[in-house]
Amino acid sequence: MRVMSWRGGSDVSEYPMLFSGAMICAILDGPKRQTRRPIDARSSEFPKSQWDRLEWDDAKIPDELGPNFRDSLRPLGVPMDYLRVAFRPHPDDPSDDAGFWAKQRVVCRHLPGDRLWVRENVQAVELDTGQDVLRYPADGAVCEIPNTREGADAWLKLHTYGKRRGAVVPSIHMPRWASRISLEVTDVKAERVQEMSEADAMAEGVARLEQSESSLGGLPVHPMTSSYIDAFRALWDSIYGKSAGLTWDDNPWVWAETFKVIAVVGREGVAA
Repeated sequence: MRVMSWRGGSDVSEYPMLFSGAMICAILDGPKRQTRRPIDARSSEFPKSQWDRLEWDDAKIPDELGPNFRDSLRPLGVPMDYLRVAFRPHPDDPSDDAGFWAKQRVVCRHLPGDRLWVRENVQAVELDTGQDVLRYPADGAVCEIPNTREGADAWLKLHTYGKRRGAVVPSIHMPRWASRISLEVTDVKAERVQEMSEADAMAEGVARLEQSESSLGGLPVHPMTSSYIDAFRALWDSIYGKSAGLTWDDNPWVWAETFKVIAVVGREGVAA
């Protein structure tokens, strides 16, 4: 499907996105349809060379999004937020006008309609039958490779990753051709991470955590479980807990992206 893009091209844009093995399974099994990533220079459309001059203390979502801006960013009719962030003028550049630079618009790099190809750990292995395949450790799935010379050459490059035959290739090094899962962004919100609802946390694909023993005084009891938000908080801090300004308690700004599954190679019928 070809879709007109707000960027002016005839096709939507496509980006890689990394997911852990547990989140891969949550995507495939259905509950995960949202992902949250910190708002930073990598995840946003804003000049990287100017990023450090943004002042986040008073960042906010504008109270009124002008209709012209809505029309320009919503070609698919899907809502999307952006942030207004104070911009610090360069002290050594007299051409910087403090009034002009007072506020800057920060937009998520991924827009509704964009496609995401999922990066995950992968192995290029040879089956006992002699067939060359890709194996995905997240769920053990096996997929055939393209039956071409180019496909064989690409498989061999993965098979000898790190000069070790059949080694697991980390998700960050997965090439585009080896990706089996394709997603489409359907909504983007800017929010503080703690603004998520219980339904949002469920859509993140986390499992609630057991918080009590299964017995009390020798008598069996039903284990208490955490909320989904508590479970997501634990997941968030396991990733960002050592990053200054990004812990759950820091309550950083995030892009909250909702997506649907477009395709899973070798696994038809996965619910959108």
